[in-house]
Amino acid sequence: MFLVNGFYLWFVLQRLRIAGGNKIEMLKGTVEADETVIGGLEDNKHMRVRLRTGVPPKSVVIGKRERRGRKVAKVLQSHGGKAIRDAVQSSVDLGTRLMTDENSSYTKLGEQGYEVQMVKHIKDEYVRGGVHTNGIESVWA
Repeated sequence: MFLVNGFYLWFVLQRLRIAGGNKIEMLKGTVEADETVIGGLEDNKHMRVRLRTGVPPKSVVIGKRERRGRKVAKVLQSHGGKAIRDAVQSSVDLGTRLMTDENSSYTKLGEQGYEVQMVKHIKDEYVRGGVHTNGIESVWA
């Protein structure tokens, strides 16, 4: 269990598991993928729970969401490309249409059998036709 900002990360992930259903099977069709960092600023915490080291514990979480609604989330040990690619491959079927942001970790998945389509947030692009990550980003909201 990871204590993050007074909440247990497992609680958040459990809510995602419930929303996605109990049946474990690979996501397919059109899948949105995005990662986030969970954990807040030390200044926002109550004085008795602040870290004395000054380095807040943050967890990297990757989420994948089928356009029809099933969701999968996983805590990553690093924010590196291999960790992100392994997380996608463990829960998303090959041949799936994968919608992501411009994170370069996803580009190699195109060479491994996924149809990767990206939006470029850095260029203020959030939707291009049917290509967007709004569904998975709303999970983080």
